[in-house]
Amino acid sequence: MGDLLTADEVAARLNVKPRRVRGWERRGFLTAIRTARGERRYLTAEVDQLAARHGR
Repeated sequence: MGDLLTADEVAARLNVKPRRVRGWERRGFLTAIRTARGERRYLTAEVDQLAARHGR
């Protein structure tokens, strides 16, 4: 499947707040994978693509 990141880890990589990461998910810019406990995880490759598209 690939490496997964938490919202906090994505936020740190992209220099934004975790709240913005969840907003991007709601708007369809990122896809969250839910763990058995309902926690969000994001694919590293997808985060890297988003960063490249938006110059982050």
